[in-house]
Parts: sequence; structure tokens; C-alpha cells
Amino acid sequence: MRILEIAQSAIDDPARMDAAKIEVEMLWPHDDAARNRGLIAAAAQQYIDDAKSQNLVIDADSAADLLAVPRIVDVREAAIAAHRHGVVAGTILWESVASASSGEARSPIPVVKQRLAKYFGKKQISQSNINNYILPRYRPVAHLWAARIQRVNAGIDNLFPCSFKDIGNFLAMAEEFRKMGEILKLPHSPMSSILRPAETLSLPEGLILPKIRLEFS
Repeated sequence: MRILEIAQSAIDDPARMDAAKIEVEMLWPHDDAARNRGLIAAAAQQYIDDAKSQNLVIDADSAADLLAVPRIVDVREAAIAAHRHGVVAGTILWESVASASSGEARSPIPVVKQRLAKYFGKKQISQSNINNYILPRYRPVAHLWAARIQRVNAGIDNLFPCSFKDIGNFLAMAEEFRKMGEILKLPHSPMSSILRPAETLSLPEGLILPKIRLEFS
């Protein structure tokens, strides 16, 4: 089980780089190198944005350092593909939790997978690809993606993964999806639950989050 490296300060007084830590975990949960590359690119962009906002001139040494590290443009294509995969995993969890929480009959998961494969068809996402590639890699962070989907559906926030000032509420919502996902079982599935506690990305012990209640319409 991996732990999200985030401190209480990210909840109480969040910064843009706190959101970046969540972003790279959601996009590349299975790839340490890609996460590190994404964080470096985010930090470089933050440095540039801060310099512009404060009307500072970037000195020659700093400019040389920036040229030597990955930039957002360098990771964008990989991030777009990873984003699609995260949406797939998050949608499957979201549909399962929404159905169990509302008591309303929703699309069976195989139908959800068919719908996702059809929607992303041109991007080479098939049901086989979902089962054998996407879910094994993105199931550990599916609760974060489900929270992202819930917030977009509710009109709360359309930023990815959320407005950095709202990290606490985002993580609190993700925790509710995680708890549900670790007790809900997919019909006709050999898995004991949708999510596997031993592999799910967890929060540090003792982190204090806002109280959140999942609501579905």
C-alpha cells in the first residue's frame, strides 16, 4: 500500500504544488519516473508563473536550469492518454457507488465498460484493454478519479483534479469513495470488493479532513 505524500498544511493552507502531487498520482500511479517528471514540470511552471506575477527577471543560471528540466509541454501528450485511463477507472467506481448509495438501478458494470469502450473507441480503449490494462493500473487511484467525476457532475469544480484551494474537500470526497469501493462487490466478479485495500493509495495517518457526504441525483 502506498501513501500519498501530503501534509496537513495541504489541507489547512494549500498551495499549487500540493495539487500537483495529487495530479501525478492520479495520472501515473504505476510509474515512478513519470510521476517525478510530472512534478518537475509542474515546479518549473510554478517558478515561471511566480516570476511573471511578481514582475521578476529570471537570471541566466535559472533560465539554463529551466531549459534542462521537463516542461508541461513535454508531459502533456502522456498526461492526456493517462487522463483517459483514469476517467475509465473512476467512472466504473462512481457508477457502482452511485447505484449502491441511491438505491436506484443504474447501468450494470459490463454495460458501463461497453459504453466507455465505445466513447473512447478511437483512442483504442476496449473492454479487454479496460480489464487487463487500465483497471490493474488505475484501480489504486480510482477513488480520486471518482471524486473528480462527482465534483464535475455536481458543478462544484471543473479544474483537474480540483482547485488547489479546495484540496481538503476533494480528498474528503475521495475518501468516501474509497470506503465504499472497499466494501462493494461487483456482481459476478471474483474480487472480494471493487477496490483492494492493500493496493489503494491511502492518506497519511492522522490527516484531518472536512466532513463530506456523498449525494447523488
